[in-house]
Amino acid sequence: MHITGFPAFLNLLIWFGYMVGFEAKYGGTLGNLVFDLQVVSIKDSNSTSLTLGQSFIRHFFDFLDLSFFGLLGVLLIKNTQYNQRLGDLCAQTIVIDTKDSEQFYKRFA
Repeated sequence: MHITGFPAFLNLLIWFGYMVGFEAKYGGTLGNLVFDLQVVSIKDSNSTSLTLGQSFIRHFFDFLDLSFFGLLGVLLIKNTQYNQRLGDLCAQTIVIDTKDSEQFYKRFA
């Protein structure tokens, strides 16, 4: 199937609004929030709030992270200090478990 014009633009707007906008506003997508996960910034020591730009960068690299059955993403997650995938490394973000109150502080101690 191939779409062009307004339907293709509409798909891009829906993707941007859900993946990027929702994550920047609430700290995660619906799936993240259901499983008590939150994306936080490690760029600035004063704030852990995710910016719209960081969220866009995270998802801009989704295609590469998922290439070859997710092999690149898995290799990076297993071999980086904070278990980050390529999008997280470029955006300077991490994903934390919100139920583990000490997790964030243990990572940066």
